Amino acid sequence: MKNNIAQLKIEQVNQPKAFAVKQSSNAVTVKRNRFVNCNNEQCVMWLNPKGMLTAKHLVWQINDAINLLDLSEFVAGSGGTDVRGRHSYDPAMLVKLIVYCRATGRHSSREIAKAAVEDIPCRLLTAGRQPHHDTIANFQNVNRQALANLFKQSLHLATQSNLIELDIVAVDGSKVKANTSKHKAMSFGRMKPKIVELTKEIRKLKKTLKQPTLPESQKEKLKMDLQFKNDRLLRIIENKQALEKRVATEKASKVEIRKSKQRSIKPESKTQINFTDRESRIMRKGNSFEQAYNAQIAVDKRAQIIVAQTVTQEGNDKLQLVPMGQNVKKNMGRLPKRFLGDAGFFSEEAVQSSELADTELFVPPARDKKYKELPALVGRIPTNISVSDRMKRKLRTTSGRAIYGIRKGLVEPVFGQIKSCMKFSEFTVRGLVKAQQEWSFMCALHNLLKICRHAPKAAQAPA
Repeated sequence: MKNNIAQLKIEQVNQPKAFAVKQSSNAVTVKRNRFVNCNNEQCVMWLNPKGMLTAKHLVWQINDAINLLDLSEFVAGSGGTDVRGRHSYDPAMLVKLIVYCRATGRHSSREIAKAAVEDIPCRLLTAGRQPHHDTIANFQNVNRQALANLFKQSLHLATQSNLIELDIVAVDGSKVKANTSKHKAMSFGRMKPKIVELTKEIRKLKKTLKQPTLPESQKEKLKMDLQFKNDRLLRIIENKQALEKRVATEKASKVEIRKSKQRSIKPESKTQINFTDRESRIMRKGNSFEQAYNAQIAVDKRAQIIVAQTVTQEGNDKLQLVPMGQNVKKNMGRLPKRFLGDAGFFSEEAVQSSELADTELFVPPARDKKYKELPALVGRIPTNISVSDRMKRKLRTTSGRAIYGIRKGLVEPVFGQIKSCMKFSEFTVRGLVKAQQEWSFMCALHNLLKICRHAPKAAQAPA
């Protein structure tokens, strides 16, 4: 017995200080520094891929959802008919990889290609294939419209899963940064003096280059400078003409311009155009300005499914209420029972529009902090009041406040889920058409995630 106690004390003394435990003089203890054996040269490999991840993992849900979609529209490779070279990747596999990666916040083709090598869920989707980032980028470029069309299919799946009821639908807009910098823009007022300045500099450089005593090394530098200034001048002239044409087209559509029969109208001096993405606009975003597009969505109350979406160049939402209502009707076959929007969507023309006559509108005329503090109104609404006052009175009723109070928690979290959870705060393409296609695809991803997360609950629900 004494020998055993002595042996235990020796083991305790030999322990590292970090694991040493104070013991009483008569206590018999057991070592605490025991570890699970971990040898990185030996590990368990699953023969069944589904054993590598839990059954509730998102990758299996997305895999099952994509299997339900019609992918016949997608084209493998570059879409050509050349039969030479290696076989193309299966379009269904690439769609699953792109959908999973972009839904989890990886949007560039290089990030997706890296995930196909390092990420276990991505390797399960590709069956161990590792497509190059050029292949992924080319596939997205060729099938851009097919990816956008997944939005309509997501609505069909959501309808089959009974996730859309069209009782209450809320609409909202948010600025999404364009794939360019606001510092790449120039105002019309600055273009003319800049053209004059560059013209003078080019003439001066040409005169300098004609000097016979000019060293050869300096002559090469001046030629490069001359080429740069020539390219810059041509680019400014080209964008100046594009800006004049754009403003003339926009103003020609107005009634007062048609009546006056003015053929050419110059832009205002502060009107800007971006040299990288001409179709994007400078928009107010919070307390600052950003080169952006205005992304619109309409969200159904039942499961936060996006039932309509679009991208506009307008800096505000004043003209978007009627188009978004028509988009809902086009996608779902009818207007919702109640249609909600914030004060930015209100205009008397939109509220009185015959195209929205089949839905009940809840759109406040103005933002007023004291508006919510006013007491609720009871009784019939007078018939001889203005459209704005009628809407104010409607929203001050008990039922009006209860219905409109749903809006903020219904549509605004969807933008948060797309921008923060899916990490999509900037378009990866340029131009209005491509931006519309990408936004449609992102809204389809949001709907697919909602459908996937609802599927396990539906399976567990009692019959």
